[in-house]
Amino acid sequence: MYRVLLVEDEEIIRKGIRYSVPWEEYGCSVVAEAENGAVGEEKIAELRPDIVITDMKMPRISGREVLERVKKNWPHIPVLIMTAFGSIESAVEAMKYGAFDYITKPFSNDELLLSIHNATELARAHRQYRLLQEAMEERYSVHQIVGRSRAIRDVLVMVDRAAPSRSTVLITGESGTGKELVARAIHYASPRKEKPFVSVNCMALNPGVLESELFGHEKGSFTGAVAMRRGRFEQADGGTLFLDEIAELTPDLQVKLLRVLQERRFERVGGGEEIEVDIRVVAATNKDLAAMVEKGTFRDDLYYRLNVVQIPLPALRERREDIPLLVSHFMDKVARENDMPAKKFTTEALNYLSGYEWPGNIRQLENVVESCMVLVPGTVIDVDNLPAEIRDEDSQFKSAVDLLPVQLDLADTLEKIEAALIRRALVRADLVQVKAAELLALCRDAGVPFVVNDSVEVALECGADGVHVGQSDLPCPVVRAMVGPDKIVGATAKTVPQAAEAYEQGADYLGVGAIYPTTTKVKTVLTSTDTLRDICKAVPIPVNAIGGLNKTNIDVLCGIPIAGICVVSAIMKADDPRQAAVDLRDRAKELGIL
Repeated sequence: MYRVLLVEDEEIIRKGIRYSVPWEEYGCSVVAEAENGAVGEEKIAELRPDIVITDMKMPRISGREVLERVKKNWPHIPVLIMTAFGSIESAVEAMKYGAFDYITKPFSNDELLLSIHNATELARAHRQYRLLQEAMEERYSVHQIVGRSRAIRDVLVMVDRAAPSRSTVLITGESGTGKELVARAIHYASPRKEKPFVSVNCMALNPGVLESELFGHEKGSFTGAVAMRRGRFEQADGGTLFLDEIAELTPDLQVKLLRVLQERRFERVGGGEEIEVDIRVVAATNKDLAAMVEKGTFRDDLYYRLNVVQIPLPALRERREDIPLLVSHFMDKVARENDMPAKKFTTEALNYLSGYEWPGNIRQLENVVESCMVLVPGTVIDVDNLPAEIRDEDSQFKSAVDLLPVQLDLADTLEKIEAALIRRALVRADLVQVKAAELLALCRDAGVPFVVNDSVEVALECGADGVHVGQSDLPCPVVRAMVGPDKIVGATAKTVPQAAEAYEQGADYLGVGAIYPTTTKVKTVLTSTDTLRDICKAVPIPVNAIGGLNKTNIDVLCGIPIAGICVVSAIMKADDPRQAAVDLRDRAKELGIL
């Protein structure tokens, strides 16, 4: 029902209107009456009616003042003005201040009913618009950007900070990373959310058509211009203009865009009148604009105008931990849109999805999920149901090689490929490093390596497989130079930053102290299991638990993807060290730790 407020100082007229109009036929109800303009303003603020009918001449506060108040605070509410002093001047004045309609007393019932009917149609249209607006805000809010990874959290922080401002935003990232979704999130989190969001793909149109599309054209400005047309800049007035694939603009269009960004003015194609607009520009590209500036193919002044706030979007392979969440989101979306039963991917299938490189990023993942949802019978999607390029390692390798540029730094590229393969193996092995090593055929055939602790000289003299730096002051690169490239170099780490530093310096594995019972005297210098778990996830090299572990406290390592256990004092001080070590190993295997 549409709520109507009557503001009229003559009670007989108020009652006559209230009881003579079949309100319910128009989907309306009179929620309140007001005997003067002051009471009317209070009722409007309190009840927020959908339609206001007010007299023009009233004591203290006139109908015109009521109209001005409504249009200032609630511009969507239609206001019908009634007056016994009808004239062309007063009608023009009422319409000037935003009146929806103007009727002169005495008026016929049909005249009033027609005006009320038109007002309800406007109120209905506004209500539908509000529902659509709320749906759009919900659909494109920052809450709809799926992910918990650090990379995507950084993006959300930048969106929250950039949205309230008027600054131009440049969104960068590979194709399929969700640049338009982020642009819409910026718009709907900004003060401009009530105004239009207009999107233009600069690569989809040839330069001549794109100029007309952006700036509009006057009638007769070129063959086929049979009428004046407003461009996207005018359509976005008050709102946001999203320019996708901005790197594809020709030099001429770059100049014109630069002028609009500087002056917020432009001319239609074939026109001479300057048009002023209030817009916010959000641009996006999958190319390196800075490199294009260096080559001279993109204007440096335009680049600096666009690059006020830059939001780089990570590729999907850089946020693999978000893949299960994205898969679940897309499955729910497909099931809802197609009225399908819920399905689920097996753990192994999810591991394959998480380990894939995704050259097409989120868009490709969404297509794969939709394909599996539609084509796979039953409710379980397994590895065999995945596309061949995801299941086939050779196809994946060929696809990855095809994406690489012809000219590259081979050593640097091989290092990055090695790191990517290790990360993928760790994901597919549920972060169990021994299993990941098996997937990559990194297991030694010669059995367990013999490593000497803290003495490079002893390691070299006895022909050991390597040396553990431990508490030595020598950094890994120095030790590596001393023992040679074929020897193993291990390092001790108690924190994630220490582990990262050791990995960057070339350590082959890490030794990390585990947590022990509170009676242990050295517990203050050891590492908590939470930190041990974080270290295992932070570096793609084996991590061994070191310390006074025995079969009674080994359970503290359950669920932590360590590569091995280093037996030290707690075992060696036992009555039968050999048996104590065997018991510890068997208990670790029983618990699934090794």
